[in-house]
Amino acid sequence: MGRNQRDEPTVAAMTAQLTTITHVAPSTPDYTIADLEDDDSEFGFSTKDEGNTVLSVIANLQARLAEVEAALESAKIVPDN
Repeated sequence: MGRNQRDEPTVAAMTAQLTTITHVAPSTPDYTIADLEDDDSEFGFSTKDEGNTVLSVIANLQARLAEVEAALESAKIVPDN
C-alpha cells in the first residue's frame, strides 16, 4: 500500500470477481473428501457427492466473499469495483 501527497494510505481496487459457478447440490453432502482417484491418469473424486460438495463449498465461498467485498465498499474501506 502506498501513500498519497497528504501521507494517507492509497488503496488499490480489489481483483475483479469472476462469474459465480453453478453446480448440482449433492444428494448427501460429504465433507470428508478422500484422496483424488487416479484412473488411467484422469483424476476425480471418489463419489459424485464428494465432487458436488466441493463445488457447493466453492459457490458458498464466492457468495460470502462478495458480501464481504460489498460491505467493505459500502464502508469506503476499499474503492468500488
